[in-house]
Amino acid sequence: MTEKIHERQERENQDIETLAALEDAGSNLTKVHYLEHYFLVDTIETAEKIAEVLHVKGYDIYEPSEQLSEDGLRYYVFIVGKNCIPTKENVWEETKQMAELAILYSGTCDSYDGWETQVIE
Repeated sequence: MTEKIHERQERENQDIETLAALEDAGSNLTKVHYLEHYFLVDTIETAEKIAEVLHVKGYDIYEPSEQLSEDGLRYYVFIVGKNCIPTKENVWEETKQMAELAILYSGTCDSYDGWETQVIE
């Protein structure tokens, strides 16, 4: 299963908006930034599978945090991080990889919740 066209377009538009917000905040997008990617998954096993793949690729893996939804459903939030020069192309490649892993291990790209970074002047 792969990302649907509208899902890819939505992800790429979100990336463009985030990059524009970083630039507006004074970030120098030619410098290395530490990007943190967020996943929301149903089981700790899903988090571990995604983490295994990304650890091998050099990502820092943070301990998953168990959460409870308003409906009383249990889920896990976990973060992975890696340095990156945040060009549109680099970020698109990063987020595409994250969305594909979310689809592979949880069945939906919605398990990938996006990324953030600090402003680097």
